[in-house]
Amino acid sequence: NHIIEIYSEKQETKWKVFSVYHIITTDDYLQTSFNSTDDFKSFLGLISNRSIHNFNNSTGKNDKILTLSTCYNANEKIVLHAKLISIK
Repeated sequence: NHIIEIYSEKQETKWKVFSVYHIITTDDYLQTSFNSTDDFKSFLGLISNRSIHNFNNSTGKNDKILTLSTCYNANEKIVLHAKLISIK
């Protein structure tokens, strides 16, 4: 299953995973503001191309992105990215 469901008191959201990878600790995947649409598209390409699995899930300039990461060891992380597909 490549769908993440998040429930809160105010809303329910569903997210579809498009990238998951193992990486030496960096913060380039945590960027949240961009100077242009092209910068955001470049960011999406960066995080999509790192994926160790092809999810056949494209991303676009209007997508909202969820990023989850956890420590793998002292110098590495496991990172997952998903795009918003539903809000209730």
